[in-house]
Amino acid sequence: MGEKPSRLTSGRPSLSNLILLATSIHLSAGLVTHTLWLLRGNQALFRYYFAYQDPLFLLACNITELDLSYAAWRQFAPGQSLRRAWLLIMVSALCHVVGSVLSHILPAESYLNPLYVLHLPRLKTAQTHLKPLGMFIGGPVQMVVLGGGLFIAFRLCRRFQTRSKLKLVDWIILGLVAAYALLVAYVIVRLRWGARPTPGFAEVMDWANDPLLCALLFFAFFLRRSLVQMGWGFVTKCWGAYVVAILGTSVASAGLWLESFGIFPYPGSAILWYVWPIIYAAYALGPTYQVEAARVALDRLDDLGMEIKAGAAMRPN
Repeated sequence: MGEKPSRLTSGRPSLSNLILLATSIHLSAGLVTHTLWLLRGNQALFRYYFAYQDPLFLLACNITELDLSYAAWRQFAPGQSLRRAWLLIMVSALCHVVGSVLSHILPAESYLNPLYVLHLPRLKTAQTHLKPLGMFIGGPVQMVVLGGGLFIAFRLCRRFQTRSKLKLVDWIILGLVAAYALLVAYVIVRLRWGARPTPGFAEVMDWANDPLLCALLFFAFFLRRSLVQMGWGFVTKCWGAYVVAILGTSVASAGLWLESFGIFPYPGSAILWYVWPIIYAAYALGPTYQVEAARVALDRLDDLGMEIKAGAAMRPN
């Protein structure tokens, strides 16, 4: 059974629905500008979309993820295991924000970038260093921290949901993701073994992205399966959103890898441009559903308290 609308939330759109609506509008605008470019050669709207609207949307999703992760963290009392889990999830959201600013905003040659607006002479040098740093913080660092949060929640579910098991479809998807990670590892070893210069720390950490995605996907699958037996409510949707975000990241990573080897060239690879907004929106939806679950529970307690008071007032003295 899913959550029924509460007294305070009924009659108005929830934040999660607003995120879904904004994502739909954003993707629709991208498809329209893409179509105009292909059919009429109109590049103005297409360039504007990817220079301004798309990075702003991704950053807005990251900020929403951070804000709602903080709200979810505050909903749990000190000492609770889920409070520690949401603390790490909140830190991973902060990594997303910092990573987006460093890799999407500051390196861009657009008026979103203060370095570009001020015509600083070191813009090119900053672009060279900031983008890899942003990809490092928003990539492997973010995934390691998120993995810590999911592991705490996973361990808690194992304590109370010992009968929960992954289904065959889950194992098939995990097997495909793991096979892709092994394939990438094999290619990297072939290409980089004995190469000069020696790979740096950031490059080595970047190689860990796909194995980390495997671990994150396992934890997210397990958490969703552990809670789905209680119904498709907000808490189940919370971990389901992380499944979409993590699996989407793995699919996008595989697409980029195939594109780099010419196996998945344009125009087919253009679909990857519109996968990332879905991924970022899913990351924002995770804590949003958790916050909405707690608010609905509090609203129900208020309703129950009012019913008890009303029943007591109707009793004869």
